[in-house]
Amino acid sequence: MKFITNYKSSSYDYRIIKSKIKFIIIHYTAINSLSATLKWLCNPKSKVSSHFLISKNGIIYQLVNENCRAWHAGKSKWKNITDINSYSLGIELQNTGHHLNFENFAKKQMNSLVKLTK
Repeated sequence: MKFITNYKSSSYDYRIIKSKIKFIIIHYTAINSLSATLKWLCNPKSKVSSHFLISKNGIIYQLVNENCRAWHAGKSKWKNITDINSYSLGIELQNTGHHLNFENFAKKQMNSLVKLTK
């Protein structure tokens, strides 16, 4: 699978030792445009990132290496796991979300999401 890799987030660190991917966390961006989304996810001041961003037209951007710990899940917990970022891959979907328009997800975007998660 080909990814756009010329956008990189500096908001990441390293997974805790011996952590294995157990979760895929899917978010929507709640930002109006792709350029603004990329700017936000790649801005060190935002202190937020994801491994992947999927645009409305289905293009997949890899922003953080899968071996690293992206900062997408915040303070989160599932059962006895208190560092979800170390045990997950984060995927952002370009979408204005419920804060702005209640926009539907694009078919190309959903097709790319299915391919990526497989």
